[in-house]
Amino acid sequence: MKAVTYQGIKDVKVHDVPPPVSGYNAVLARNTENAPKGIDPYSQTVAFSHYNNLSAQLPIDPKSGKLVAGGVKEQAEQCFKNIKAIVDSIDHVMSDVVRITVFVKNIKDIDAVDEVYKTFFPSYVPTRTIVAVAALPMDALVQIEALVSNGEGTIPNAPQAGDLIKLTNNTANAPTSPLSTQAVAFSHYNNLSAQLPIDPKSGRVVAGGVKEQAGQCVWNCTFTV
Repeated sequence: MKAVTYQGIKDVKVHDVPPPVSGYNAVLARNTENAPKGIDPYSQTVAFSHYNNLSAQLPIDPKSGKLVAGGVKEQAEQCFKNIKAIVDSIDHVMSDVVRITVFVKNIKDIDAVDEVYKTFFPSYVPTRTIVAVAALPMDALVQIEALVSNGEGTIPNAPQAGDLIKLTNNTANAPTSPLSTQAVAFSHYNNLSAQLPIDPKSGRVVAGGVKEQAGQCVWNCTFTV
């Protein structure tokens, strides 16, 4: 077979050139009636390779299509119910979640969200990021996003399918929290919790301005991995 240059590598025979990854991987989009259809056209979950990417969930009752009554605690509970409904529909469990991102309009509401959060993750806790935002769709108080492992993969007959394990890691050299794991590794990715500029020894925000705080965040991330 005639030798060719492939992606900068010389003398590669044509029959030795592997087909592109996109030729193997399949994109698998799924929806369930037990979770809201959403206010815009999108899939509730899309699996690609070894991860299920879930759309961020608003506190919408899937039966009425409206926000649930109550405050941030009730809204957070509905967000997690919607996430669990999607996770259940794809034959997974909540302990397969590797990352949670919480969006809140008022950062002071996070304590109420945490009360609900603990009921859905009573033992294992994924990595977590909390973001305060100016506004959310439908004027909701909270919106929650999840990333779920996909051990079976979307690569047909992949040799590693079903053999992957999830690894969690915490270190005393970075801030710890009972509500999140510092790092959760699965497949080719290591998912880290967002890091605040907290000195792990004192448990307090470091002195100084944004430069010092950014430096501490980077150090925390470095020690986490």
